[in-house]
Amino acid sequence: MIKIALSCAMCHVALAQEKSPPKPPVYVLAISGEDPIAANLPSPMLEGAIGCTADGSLVVNSILESDPTKPVPFNTPELLSTISTAGKVNTFNLSAISDVQGFSDARSYDVGDHDVDFLIYGTRKQSPLNASVDASIQTPLKSQWFVAQFDRQGIYHGSTELALPQLAPQKLAASDSGDFLVFGIDEANHEAKLIRYAPIGQEIFYYQPDTDFAKKNDTLPSAFAKGSNPDKDRVSLSKLQGAIQFSQFVHFKDSIFLLQMNANSPLFQVFANGSIRTVHLPALAGFSAYSIVPSDDLLYIRYRRVGTNTGRGEDGLILELNPDTGDILRRIRPGDFTIWDAACVHRGVFRIVKLKGERTFQIFQAAPATEAGNPKTP
Repeated sequence: MIKIALSCAMCHVALAQEKSPPKPPVYVLAISGEDPIAANLPSPMLEGAIGCTADGSLVVNSILESDPTKPVPFNTPELLSTISTAGKVNTFNLSAISDVQGFSDARSYDVGDHDVDFLIYGTRKQSPLNASVDASIQTPLKSQWFVAQFDRQGIYHGSTELALPQLAPQKLAASDSGDFLVFGIDEANHEAKLIRYAPIGQEIFYYQPDTDFAKKNDTLPSAFAKGSNPDKDRVSLSKLQGAIQFSQFVHFKDSIFLLQMNANSPLFQVFANGSIRTVHLPALAGFSAYSIVPSDDLLYIRYRRVGTNTGRGEDGLILELNPDTGDILRRIRPGDFTIWDAACVHRGVFRIVKLKGERTFQIFQAAPATEAGNPKTP
């Protein structure tokens, strides 16, 4: 009887093992044989991940300091550009903002189907009539947050003031309805807040996720000089700012994804009707999820090896996920040929960007191909 019981137990184990799902295969991005599209950008140095819009245009943020041998100084000017599928480049020059003054750069930006929005902090410029009034009797202008709006061709169309008491915005996205999605800091309570802001009526709606937003990002260096002794409140606020500022908004069908990059946080899917959904991303030993590859169909998350910052070769991996369940469909290696990983997936095709030389970038098409042999799988 004892032998029979042991035998049956082993049978159950065997059956359980047979029913366990197979590990998804590993693919590698293979460039197609088509000629690449070439585009000239303002600088060979880029800031952040290359993005993509619903029509397949690439979105790149260039760092205007062009000497790669020198460290990039704080608040170095940047210039946003889009590259159409035909290779046409449109740039968005913040010097065209004519109704707001006193800002140096944008805190955040969002590229939609028709508009490009920038989050800036400054003061409303006075009209010529007000400017002629004696300065001694003028009310001092108060700095505010504004959303400065361009069209996709780079023409400036004006700004909208944000009435956001007790909230310091860090990230911005615009919905099709004209409302703004704002991710910011409640400085009084040291909390991360995600809101929908309606410019008409200045109404604010707070999203309530079932999982807390991350309050720190341990991969970021300290904001304080070595040897200084900042108080706990300043340290806490600095960590919170890093966890929010280094996050990503990506448009996906009728929603917007929010990912706090490298902060061990889940992915949040935000809808215009006020609902928010938590997507728990797969955990990979030795890797962290650091950005979303924009896509018009499935969900693609870039992972990179902890302690590295390139995300290429053996240090990088892209997971293709079911956006409804978070299940892994494929594991994809980005390859060593990219300058900034895969830019996006449009109509099932990956778009890869490579620096050809100086300021010329090439845009290739690529598709996942099965790796030969028995590849190492993280």
